[in-house]
Amino acid sequence: MQLGTARFLNCFLDDPEDVPAVVVDYVAEQLSLQAADLKGYGEKEARRDHQEQIRTGYGYTAFEGEQWFALACWLYKRAWTTGERPIVLFDLATHRLVEAKVLLPGVTTLERLIAALRERVAARQYALLAAAPSPNQALVLENLVKVEEGRRVSRREQFDDVLLSPGVVTSGHRE
Repeated sequence: MQLGTARFLNCFLDDPEDVPAVVVDYVAEQLSLQAADLKGYGEKEARRDHQEQIRTGYGYTAFEGEQWFALACWLYKRAWTTGERPIVLFDLATHRLVEAKVLLPGVTTLERLIAALRERVAARQYALLAAAPSPNQALVLENLVKVEEGRRVSRREQFDDVLLSPGVVTSGHRE
């Protein structure tokens, strides 16, 4: 059952007995056992030995250390250069791991990795953007968004209202 889940799901189940009864019956028949003989397999030490044999014999790698770091670097570069949504990054990461015969981690492990990397990318982008204007330019920009005492909107919002009002000419066309 573990070989089947590794080959078709690219992971080992937390509990190998969490497979449909028809699968248990089929595997038991192939091994000349009764389905009841497989009860408790998930709790036996043989389960871990079989996982290691499957990884070694079929060329699978566990998602640990080096594999985690390589995927994190690739995802960070991808997030930095593309702006793809988290679900796209998740799908691409899963595909990349499957192609490399790396056993998939849990869904939440990948979700957390992607979320953390996107936060780092956003923080880097904000830091770069904040450092781009000169001190004088930063002061001008800050003054544009400040709401002056006695007013309800900033100067920038006033400018937006003028641009978006009907009859304003933009790009050579009257709206």
